[in-house]
Amino acid sequence: MMMLKVGKSLCDDDVLWRYMSLDKFINLLDSKTLFFTPISSYSQTDPFEGYMPKVAMDAIAGITRRGVEQGLSAVDEMVKHYPIADNDPRIQGIRDKWGELIPAARKTFSRITRATVTNCWYFGDHESEAMWKLYSQSGVAIRTTVGSIKAAFDLGGSDMQTIHMGKVKYVDFNSPDLVPRDCVTEDGHLMGMIKRTSYSHENEVRMMFTPDVKLDVSENDLEHKPVPYHIPIDVERLIEGVVMPPFPNISLDKSIQAICRLYNVDDKKVYKSKLLEDCTYLLDAYN
Repeated sequence: MMMLKVGKSLCDDDVLWRYMSLDKFINLLDSKTLFFTPISSYSQTDPFEGYMPKVAMDAIAGITRRGVEQGLSAVDEMVKHYPIADNDPRIQGIRDKWGELIPAARKTFSRITRATVTNCWYFGDHESEAMWKLYSQSGVAIRTTVGSIKAAFDLGGSDMQTIHMGKVKYVDFNSPDLVPRDCVTEDGHLMGMIKRTSYSHENEVRMMFTPDVKLDVSENDLEHKPVPYHIPIDVERLIEGVVMPPFPNISLDKSIQAICRLYNVDDKKVYKSKLLEDCTYLLDAYN
């Protein structure tokens, strides 16, 4: 069973936009699913995706390191009381197991980061000219709200999985003043919900979950291939508007309208962006 958990950083009336190519729009309508992409797929555009600033990584790794040190200290304390045990190969085996925890934790973190999947939206009451140019010059923008997304989720299925939804926090990874608590979002998230300030123009809201991951530390992590997920969605409830791009392209507009008719999208929901509409009517003030 899928469960959507919306963080306190969002409210039902918040407006969200999904800028997408035409083929992805068709896939949404045809499959009636939302596509969740592995974070590792974004590495070409942002190699820091899924990671946190060094100060936060150091703090998390420090917890593991202190646990290992305490474990080894406990072994040494035992040997003090029972010196004969120091020659027992089982004692060295225990020490070796403790020593393996840190590299294992590193591999586990990497595997979970790569496997985590996301579905991303732009947060804002108004369209974004930058997002049109980046993602959807020959596509569409879907307009919705947080409340509509909540209503649209089909929570059927056999697997219990929580999908977390919240605002991405943008942080200057290189700031010397950064402390670990700065790397936690309003909703209490770290990994997957922290991005560098350079990407703040995306004003991103994410839905995110980590599927079950096989944690075989003997495997080469790079050989592990994360997979995308298609999550069932009530498309009619999801879509509040299908916005055609502001750039002049009559054939594209007609194609979008035809696709919407084919998939029974309400005509009232389909409209042309007014981002580049003629503004000369403002001169009528001089009439």
